[in-house]
Amino acid sequence: MRRIVVLGFVSPLHRDRIPVIKGIDKTISNTDELRGLSIGDAFVVALILSGGVSRLVREFAEDYGLRRLLLISHPGLNSLASALMQKPT
Repeated sequence: MRRIVVLGFVSPLHRDRIPVIKGIDKTISNTDELRGLSIGDAFVVALILSGGVSRLVREFAEDYGLRRLLLISHPGLNSLASALMQKPT
């Protein structure tokens, strides 16, 4: 059974405004935080917590060679728009 990794993506502008959400393995707001993630063959869920992270999520998927990535948007901080901006590779 594959492990599931949930990563929260939030813009640096909104990092202090998001509520604490249980179940997130790591919250990412810049490319430096992408380094050294231990994903392996896990199924990755990208929880989009705010707008302004579409490029960051795309870089993450490309850097880790992910062919599948489940995007879920949080109901606030313009996260749906950022999730919809994702283009399949």
